[in-house]
Amino acid sequence: MNPRAFRIRRIASRVKLGLRDRTQAAVFAYETGLVRPSGR
Repeated sequence: MNPRAFRIRRIASRVKLGLRDRTQAAVFAYETGLVRPSGR
């Protein structure tokens, strides 16, 4: 996938989830268990 298409897709997915920015997306990912802290 080219970088521009990926960016558009990423923005569209944030809008569908009602997230305004990357920070909200990161919080959402942690709260829902999509990602886990690395524990370094």
